[in-house]
Amino acid sequence: MNINGFELAEPPRRGGMAVVYKGSKGGLVKAFKLLQPDKIANNPRLSELFLNEISVLSKLSHPNIVNIHNAYPYQMSDGRTVTVLEMEWLEGMDLQSFIEKRNGGQGLKPETVKRIALQVCRGMQHAHSKNILHLDLKPSNLFRTYSGDIKIIDFGIAKVVGENANMVEGAERVTMMTTTGQTTFKGTLPFAPIEQQVAAKLTFATDIFSFGWTLHYLITGTNDPSVKVTDPLFGPIIIKCTQQTPADRYQSFKEVEDAIEKPQQTKCSNPACGRMLDTAFKVCPYCGTPVEKPKPEPPQPSLISCPNCHKLTNKKFKFCTNCGHRLNETNGVGDVVASLLTQCPHCGKQTEKRYRFCQHCGKTLTQTEQKTTITCPGCGKKIWLRADGMTKFCIHCGKRLNLS
Repeated sequence: MNINGFELAEPPRRGGMAVVYKGSKGGLVKAFKLLQPDKIANNPRLSELFLNEISVLSKLSHPNIVNIHNAYPYQMSDGRTVTVLEMEWLEGMDLQSFIEKRNGGQGLKPETVKRIALQVCRGMQHAHSKNILHLDLKPSNLFRTYSGDIKIIDFGIAKVVGENANMVEGAERVTMMTTTGQTTFKGTLPFAPIEQQVAAKLTFATDIFSFGWTLHYLITGTNDPSVKVTDPLFGPIIIKCTQQTPADRYQSFKEVEDAIEKPQQTKCSNPACGRMLDTAFKVCPYCGTPVEKPKPEPPQPSLISCPNCHKLTNKKFKFCTNCGHRLNETNGVGDVVASLLTQCPHCGKQTEKRYRFCQHCGKTLTQTEQKTTITCPGCGKKIWLRADGMTKFCIHCGKRLNLS
């Protein structure tokens, strides 16, 4: 079969409502997604879902979301007119197939799941920034390329928040088949939360629930809720993602990303439990023990440089803990910097003592040149005199100098 000069390879990849062909033209490779005619005959709504996917993907551009090239009606050689979606061709397989076929049905290692999860979080952050809900986030809709990149695919039932009332207050129900039999809602069990099943208000937290169950599957290799995730990082994250009440979940994928990269956890105080928990929990979801909030670290003391020994000591002290010298209350970070600087006798600008040449005028900072100093009558500090005799004011207090 040929479309626009691209030769389509057989057999195609088959999905729930469409087939995807690999099209080649010279050195160029694209994916061509076409609706299956028999599927449309049995369910005319699939055509609407397909057009919805085209509309949604046209608004998105992210490394972790499948990229759309073009969409158009095309008349086949047998006279049929089909809608064609040109997309980037992906070499690899979806994560559900990867676990079932390549990993023997076993879950992935936590470090592998972490790499996958962070990519999904970033892709979904982009989708949500465009007010787009995926509404069918699951392992079979996450494609892993041979290079390890994750691409979020299948935006067929995605919704744009605010586009119309149904998309905010609930999706119109569509009869779909799931692993548990026939049901009437958009989505897939157990990845769809309760608000999606009853056509209630949908929010960003709806996708986060689906993501939580996706993590559960990636780690355990099963959708069985009786199989608990004991991993200290992902266990608490999955529990928070899959709370029944949307307000109790993470409210953005940025929060989920932060929880994965910078987990804030505390240990359950019940010795019989001892699990690591997210600090956002009020009670341990495993044993019911109230969660003790971790005590904040005490603030670090403000340090100053001792004017005598130049070592750092607590600003609150009256005497240096290193040499016993009385501390000037005005000392601070500036003293640390000042102890490292000297004044060029030629241009009068501050330069570092370790240099042999002035970084401003390039002249040599010799010992004989640096000995030309006077004591300011105002503040009592030493001042390097410029070789050109233009030093008229103290650089520390601004008092006019009498050099006559």
